[in-house]
Amino acid sequence: MRQLCECEIDEVQGAWGPLGALQGAAVAATGHLGNAATTGDLSWSELARDVAIGAATGAILGPASHVARFYFAQRAAGVIGASAGLADTRFGFRR
Repeated sequence: MRQLCECEIDEVQGAWGPLGALQGAAVAATGHLGNAATTGDLSWSELARDVAIGAATGAILGPASHVARFYFAQRAAGVIGASAGLADTRFGFRR
């Protein structure tokens, strides 16, 4: 078995930084917009806050997962956001 070079270690471990920030922001925006689509309450300031938190989390944790995981995480965020919005509309839950 051969040793990995520095660039291969980054690929195996998942480098952190801009790519992770982009993925985190996209997942957070999808979740927020899924919720807003079902409730009709779109708050630009809350969207910006969620995207900033998602970007910070993604930058710190990095793209540690495979592209397929990002694909499913984004869709799950949208479904969870939409489900929360439907529950809010149906049962009157408020933050």
